[in-house]
Amino acid sequence: MKKSFAFCFLLMIFSSCFAKEKFINYAFGISTGIPIYDSSQIKQINKYFYNNGTRIILGTNARVEFNILENFSLFADSDLLFDFNFNSEEHFNMLDLSFSGGIKIFPGIGGFAAGIGYTLGKRFNMYDLTQTTKENLGEPISKNDWGNGFKIFVEYDFTHKTNRILPIVGINWKFMPRGNKYYDNIFTLYCMVKL
Repeated sequence: MKKSFAFCFLLMIFSSCFAKEKFINYAFGISTGIPIYDSSQIKQINKYFYNNGTRIILGTNARVEFNILENFSLFADSDLLFDFNFNSEEHFNMLDLSFSGGIKIFPGIGGFAAGIGYTLGKRFNMYDLTQTTKENLGEPISKNDWGNGFKIFVEYDFTHKTNRILPIVGINWKFMPRGNKYYDNIFTLYCMVKL
């Protein structure tokens, strides 16, 4: 245990000597996206609200990066994506919560970066539907199992190799198993600010 801690400590000191950025960066941002649900019932409910209500998709995200080398980082992040479906009488809202960890690489094209990570996530369904809607579409499930999936992203980091506060814009794809042989694919467009 002591040897592994000492090795990690020496790696942090060594890498910080060669990196042009701070060893640890924090970023926070907002997002929107297109969740593609595998469940046919959720597809029907979304279609119902598309024709009889309003749909808003908004999210937040936070990330910490460990800049091991100039063009290579380890990251850990958290994403929340809210999918609001509502009208004056009823609603069906979903909250996707996920935690990821992985690698981020700058291939040498300015601030362009790509990354991949392991993701652990869960979707929460919150609803209040009329009896008529339940009879036509069925009673939705209120919770899903935790799933182990992955995230792939590409982004442009305007702050790469600078100390200025500039945005990071990107797009990612999350593949999330939900239990009962259902899989969600979530495509997200995001804008972050590195602190």
